[in-house]
Amino acid sequence: MFQKVEIAPEIGSDSKLQGAVENAMHVLEQAVGDSSRLLRVQWEKTTDDKNRPLVRVRLKDWTGEVEGYFAPQDLTSDDTLRGRFYKLYGDLLQIRSHKQLEELLAGAGASQNQ
Repeated sequence: MFQKVEIAPEIGSDSKLQGAVENAMHVLEQAVGDSSRLLRVQWEKTTDDKNRPLVRVRLKDWTGEVEGYFAPQDLTSDDTLRGRFYKLYGDLLQIRSHKQLEELLAGAGASQNQ
């Protein structure tokens, strides 16, 4: 279960897209495992530069956020979703790792100065 999920009203008003997003959330939850409880997830409907529909998903935690864009048909392929979610979550983990390393080094520097 995610810490928080926000689905834009434009998605909720389109039953087919809503179903695809719900399926994608299930795949995302499986991909990130127990870490899902640390994540806030936002789903929004948008368009690309050629005015084609896209769905933007944002994954956020206390260290930062990442986002990915999906064509509506991409949301129906569990294998496609799984691979893209692994990469997206990996990007968030990299942000988290850098932030934790910065905090660790800052703490080590402070303790050496005392």
